[in-house]
Amino acid sequence: MRPTYLASVLLAGALSANAAGRLNTPAEVRKVLGNNLSFSIVGAPGAQQVLLIGTIDEAMSKGFQDTLAADPGIHTVMVDSYGGNIDSAMDIATLIRQRKLRLVVDGRCLSACANYLFPAAIRKAVLPGSVVAIHGLSTLYYEDGKAKWATESQARDLFRSASRSSDRQAFQQRMQRQGAFYYDIGLRPDAHASFARYLAHRKALFGSDMIDGAQRAFDCPPVQMWALDRQQWQDMGVQGIESYWYPAGAEQQRQLLRNLGMPADYFYYGSAAGIEQLCQPSLLARIKHWVASRAAMKKARRE
Repeated sequence: MRPTYLASVLLAGALSANAAGRLNTPAEVRKVLGNNLSFSIVGAPGAQQVLLIGTIDEAMSKGFQDTLAADPGIHTVMVDSYGGNIDSAMDIATLIRQRKLRLVVDGRCLSACANYLFPAAIRKAVLPGSVVAIHGLSTLYYEDGKAKWATESQARDLFRSASRSSDRQAFQQRMQRQGAFYYDIGLRPDAHASFARYLAHRKALFGSDMIDGAQRAFDCPPVQMWALDRQQWQDMGVQGIESYWYPAGAEQQRQLLRNLGMPADYFYYGSAAGIEQLCQPSLLARIKHWVASRAAMKKARRE
């Protein structure tokens, strides 16, 4: 989504503050424009760096490419993004790799940012109060003229019919490109496979792997993303991590969520074995879920 007129005015005013040295990082931009932007920002405040903030989309990819072409001296990318378009993210990641740019996470590097931009950088750092987190693959498609998102398993089901052949072909090409991208940068998507197994458990339990905060059961929190630590990235073959802040304990985890304006259950912190054990559709889990559902229904009737 491109900025609205009002957002463009606010953005122009915010970036003009660079002369005063106040908006040189994503953290400083967040103080002016808020935590959750619904559009993309590409800024070059100087000091041989470029800022990528907000939604990863075609506008961000094009702005990033133009900025690099205009200033061949840029060596650092500072990012605060909750993800976005897969193809645009891989386009940006390819440029980061080709130019051997350093990536600094100042805030969030989630979803497509974590899947592609972070591992692609030759060198990277995660600043205090920041997080890098993955989740299941989502793909964009259109139905009745409206843009919709589908999980990987949903996409495979939705695009099976002959009428969806173009969607199916685009999805398959995207998967092939992702596989080639991971091979080129030496990434083994082991954590992604573990998250996919967690989603499969949710689908068996709730009938859908699209995570809804209302879908709760014993030992099955509605985790949106998995915040990986340094060792987990290195175990997947990611190199060049210079520094990596990671919350030390529950209080820092809660503070991180508060600072970034995110809900309490958003992240899972822990091992692959731990996330794969969540939402196991065992008989006991199903019984507990049924009892909890009945209790919730009775409570709703009383209210």
